[in-house]
Amino acid sequence: MADGYEVFDTGHNKVVPRHQPLTEKQITQVMVALRSLHLDSAEAARTVLLKGSGRRIRLVTELYDVELPKVLSYIAKEKRRRL
Repeated sequence: MADGYEVFDTGHNKVVPRHQPLTEKQITQVMVALRSLHLDSAEAARTVLLKGSGRRIRLVTELYDVELPKVLSYIAKEKRRRL
């Protein structure tokens, strides 16, 4: 289904959420936010993504849509802390 959920007919009408990869616009949003932190290395960016999402991320394209708000709020918090 287009809303990100897949329904299985199990007799209980269970709804199983399916994580969707980020769109190009969302990836750009994360990249702009990471650049605004003025990080000195890719490893520092991976650390920010790890702390924001709660799991190891090698590339921004590995993020899912449900993790985007958490990551962006963590980046905003880090940006405020660094000022």
